[in-house]
Amino acid sequence: MTRDEYIAAIKSAAITVIKADIVSWAVSVFPFFGAGPLGLVLKIFSGSIAKFIVEKGEAEAFFKYIDFRTTAQGREFEKAALRNIEAQKSGDKDAKIKAETYLIDSLRAVVRIAN
Repeated sequence: MTRDEYIAAIKSAAITVIKADIVSWAVSVFPFFGAGPLGLVLKIFSGSIAKFIVEKGEAEAFFKYIDFRTTAQGREFEKAALRNIEAQKSGDKDAKIKAETYLIDSLRAVVRIAN
C-alpha cells in the first residue's frame, strides 16, 4: 500500500467514525432522528460534516503526517479501515455494520477522541 492509499483509507475510516458518532449523538438527544426521512437527512448531513472536518480541518494535517502503522493497534486499525472500504463497496448491509463496528473499536484502541 502506498502512502497516499494509506492516507485515503485512514481518512475514509475517520469520516465513517465521525459520521457514526454524530448520528449516535443526535439520535440520543432527538430520538425522532432515528428513522424515516429525518434519519436519512441526518445521515447525509452528518456525512457532509464529517467529510468537512477530515478534509478541511486540522484532521487533514494530522492524517498526512501521523502514521498509525507503527503499533499493533495501528496495524489493526489499518486492517479495519481497508475492511470497511471493501464492505461499503460490497453493498451487504450486515457486512457494512460489522465492518463499521470493527473500525470504530479499532480506532478507539489507537486514539483517544476528546474535545
